Amino acid sequence: LSSVTRNGRGMWLELYGSDGQVVLGSSNQKDYVHGFTMQVARHGGPLETRAEESVHGFARTWPDGRIAPVARLLDWWATAVGEGRPVIPGLAEGLASQVVADAVQKASATAMAVEIT
Repeated sequence: LSSVTRNGRGMWLELYGSDGQVVLGSSNQKDYVHGFTMQVARHGGPLETRAEESVHGFARTWPDGRIAPVARLLDWWATAVGEGRPVIPGLAEGLASQVVADAVQKASATAMAVEIT
């Protein structure tokens, strides 16, 4: 921590692929959940802001932004257990997300395109 540095840009993820580009981010450095925007551009086209689907929003804004996603996951888990079905997203979806995250890190480290199969 430093008292003499300025705040950074925030939390941003930019992905570039053969079909286009996705920019996901928030300038709010104190909340890891709320205030994010997503922009998408098809190959060669301009970035267009995508509206958040209401199903992804949170009914309540907590002082600590980490509470909302954990509470949602616990609710999904309890509902799935009560209904006798698996939780979705589950391990398969988590693995798919990790494969993408690993490819992003590799592409960043090597400055090369990484194919995801």
